[in-house]
Amino acid sequence: MAPRTGDENFCFTTDAREALDGHYLHNDVQSYATYLLLYNGDLSRSDPHGHQDGDVRYSTRSVVGEYVCHCRGPRHPSWRWTSGKICTEVLFSPATGHYRTRLHSQKCKFCESYAEPRVNIESYVTKLVDVFDMWKGLRRRRERSGRAVHRTPPHHPDRCHGCLVGVCEQVHRRSSGYWY
Repeated sequence: MAPRTGDENFCFTTDAREALDGHYLHNDVQSYATYLLLYNGDLSRSDPHGHQDGDVRYSTRSVVGEYVCHCRGPRHPSWRWTSGKICTEVLFSPATGHYRTRLHSQKCKFCESYAEPRVNIESYVTKLVDVFDMWKGLRRRRERSGRAVHRTPPHHPDRCHGCLVGVCEQVHRRSSGYWY
């Protein structure tokens, strides 16, 4: 799968939201998975109604991509920055194959408005299908290795919407020895 960003499928208006529903990326996820997945925008942790076993799994993942802020106005290029830590919430029902994702925005350092998250499609689908495989019992949980990881710019918890609402994995991974 060739790396690309979500630009081809979706574009925010000039007023970005704090979190974005990931439905527009479903075709990419389904084309990567080896089993049927169904996007369900109503799936939630607190109300698993309508699912065979009521077992809705939840996690967060950091996805590579960029943020784009349109604060410079229509005559100027947008302000953009790369990130290896776009906070993405994942809900999944292994029994039904239903899933839902939410991509969290980050505040622009210039205007303090929320900027549009644009994920790298390959990073997004690989991480989602990997966690779905684990939850379906197709792979085991991995322990962290001591090997070096690709470094990205520092995380800014004061600007990350996921951190501000308490769901960003950057806060939770510091104490965990596992990759979920």
